[in-house]
Amino acid sequence: MNTCDPRPLAFRILQRFERYLASASPNGDPPVYDPACFEWIGRLEASADEIRSEYRQLLARAEPIPPFHEVSPEQVPITADARWQTFVLYAYGVQARRNCGLCPRTAAAARAVPGLRTAMFSILQPGKHLPPHRGPYKGLLRVHLGIDVPVDADACWIEVGGTRLHWQEGKAVVFDDTFVHRAANDAATPRCVLFLDILRPLAPRADRLNRALLFLLQRSPFARRAKAVFSRWYREHGIAADVA
Repeated sequence: MNTCDPRPLAFRILQRFERYLASASPNGDPPVYDPACFEWIGRLEASADEIRSEYRQLLARAEPIPPFHEVSPEQVPITADARWQTFVLYAYGVQARRNCGLCPRTAAAARAVPGLRTAMFSILQPGKHLPPHRGPYKGLLRVHLGIDVPVDADACWIEVGGTRLHWQEGKAVVFDDTFVHRAANDAATPRCVLFLDILRPLAPRADRLNRALLFLLQRSPFARRAKAVFSRWYREHGIAADVA
């Protein structure tokens, strides 16, 4: 392995399995998935109003919401300002208990999604652009449920593998974030989605391998550091936030 590679060691190891996981995917390996492939999509979308209500209650508390790169330093190559914020509920299968307690219905809707590993509110402030980048591991798929989308939805978009999508409130998009993607909010108001990472549907043998690899990631030095960074950010802002 190249010791100059900036990716965490855990992700460099995981990426060695990408071609195998793609070949073991019963729904193929497209950049963007047809929501009809997932029987739970309708239930998640039906919870959007309750989730939006909790999100707005969260904003009304007026407590700081972390810029993504300050609780996940791996994001620094793509964001280094306060215009991409995240309110984490689950990360790598670990619960942020205090945050889930503030948004119990959102946390419950996320937990009901099969294979959930990460759940958060992802907020793009006006004028924020995310440059082309790719996710760390093909064993997961990403879900965005539109929660608070600017009226000028055409000015707010994500492009995955060359396909441009526009978020809609109450509608979910599912994509493979290992395809190069970028996003922007050129509207006048923030955009919020419920951001989920879920286990990629796989053939049984590949599914067992995928779960084992993610189990090891959850217990790796990388995951321990991530917990510590998350807890430190909240502590430094006078908030007692815990993780399971």
